[in-house]
Amino acid sequence: MTARSITDRLKPGPGRRWNAALLNLSGLSLGFFHLRRYQAGVWHLAATAALSAIFAAGAVASNPGLWLGLAVLWLGWMAFYAWRIGGSPVPPQGPGSGSVKDVKRSLIDLISKDPLDDDVLAREEVPEAAAPARPSWTMTAVGAVLLAALVVGVLALRGAANDEFEAALAAHETGDCVAAEGHYDRIDLRYQLSFSGVLPLAAQDREQCAVLVEARQTASEGEYRATVEAYQAYLAFADAPGEDIAREELAEVHRAEAAALTEDPLTAAADYTAAIGIHALLADEFGDTDAGLAAPEAVQAMYDDAVASATAVGKCEQITVLHYFQRVGWSLELGDDATVAALTAAAVEDAAARLPGILLDCGDDAYARGDRTATKVLLGQLVTTVPDDPNTPAAQAILDDIAAQEAREAEEERQRQEEEAAEREREAEEAAEQARIDEIREEIADASSGGDNLADPDPAGSTGGSMELAIGNSSGYTLEILYDGPETGSFTIGGCDDCAGQCTDGWAVWETVSLPAGEYEMVVKATDEYVTPYYGVWDLDSGTAYEECYYIETY
Repeated sequence: MTARSITDRLKPGPGRRWNAALLNLSGLSLGFFHLRRYQAGVWHLAATAALSAIFAAGAVASNPGLWLGLAVLWLGWMAFYAWRIGGSPVPPQGPGSGSVKDVKRSLIDLISKDPLDDDVLAREEVPEAAAPARPSWTMTAVGAVLLAALVVGVLALRGAANDEFEAALAAHETGDCVAAEGHYDRIDLRYQLSFSGVLPLAAQDREQCAVLVEARQTASEGEYRATVEAYQAYLAFADAPGEDIAREELAEVHRAEAAALTEDPLTAAADYTAAIGIHALLADEFGDTDAGLAAPEAVQAMYDDAVASATAVGKCEQITVLHYFQRVGWSLELGDDATVAALTAAAVEDAAARLPGILLDCGDDAYARGDRTATKVLLGQLVTTVPDDPNTPAAQAILDDIAAQEAREAEEERQRQEEEAAEREREAEEAAEQARIDEIREEIADASSGGDNLADPDPAGSTGGSMELAIGNSSGYTLEILYDGPETGSFTIGGCDDCAGQCTDGWAVWETVSLPAGEYEMVVKATDEYVTPYYGVWDLDSGTAYEECYYIETY
């Protein structure tokens, strides 16, 4: 048989290429095997397996539509390529009537060619009389069944993925993230080849569930601020499936914090403010939750507990609580003023009614025990804050009594201070006088050991009473007279500029002093340090006037 006859036998029929294309739409490369293009079939089957592995590994979840389009394009390419090469001659199944050498050569030529070059095989013109091969309806049916199976399989996977996602969503909405996580895992592991739109939604919801789990873990550690931030991170997601349950849980976290702030019997004002702010936040932003609906009752209970706890410590301890709740318009970080006013309305009204009577009772008790400061503070609050209250007149009367007492005490204190000041001044004068006396005596003692003798003064007459001593200075120097006896003192006599004699011409400067009678140590000295002082002991009689005049001689 000639090469032409061999080629005629290898040439396919017209329906074979369409069957090959249909078979390749299954993704199993059956079209290539049908055409006996084994090399092309193996390579395309390997590529299909690689793509399927990529799909199954989770790539589809990022963009199902994109990856589905890629899969369709790949199947379309396989179908088109099978159709394209389906019109080329196919390798024979075994040796025919031609020479074995020719058949082997033809098979080697066909197998050694690259599949991409199959369409360039030399085609011999088929004789006009050759009858065309009849199409194989069996292969057509097989291809259709496989394609239908592929489509149905993908649709079944999509349905299963959607059902799994609905189950995950239902668990997530109830806050059961453990169950939801199991569903999300199955979606990720089993249904990537469904190319379903729920794949990215499942991945997103899984991340959200992880945030909710982390928020619960933070809450279990008791960190209020961190817990609030963690729940807010979850609620920040748009349309989070577990939003309702997360809001309920966060509201309970807020309520627990408010209770913890005020559990101490003597809660600080700042903690009351923070607790009221939290309840205001619950009423404003969590009004549909149990904690939000219970906010008014919680604030009233907080007030009642605070008053009861303070009263248990002491009757007057409740004043701080009553005074705090009686005020309106707290500056709060949370909630608004309208909400705070509504929440505290009953507490404010009760505190305003109780406070005046408690202030009067406690102020009266403080007055009775002599604590005027506490009395004025307590009753002052009553008088200034509620001047028209029935308790105010009694409080004012006590304050008036305190004011009168303090006025009397202030006058007594002023007089006492004046007397003390006078006494201090007298003592200072006495001390200064004593210091001068000591100084005079010291100078007299010095003069007694080194001074000249001072003669007794001459009696000049009678005084009719005390003793008088007149001393004249007939020198140009100032003289200082020191005396110590029944009385100690000193006096000075100015110099006489016009005096030139020795007290004989009648010119002198005189000083007269009255002293108690008795024996005196006397010193007469000049202010000039070079003039020798004179010392003497004088016995001066009562009722006698003495005169003595002194001058200074220069040698």
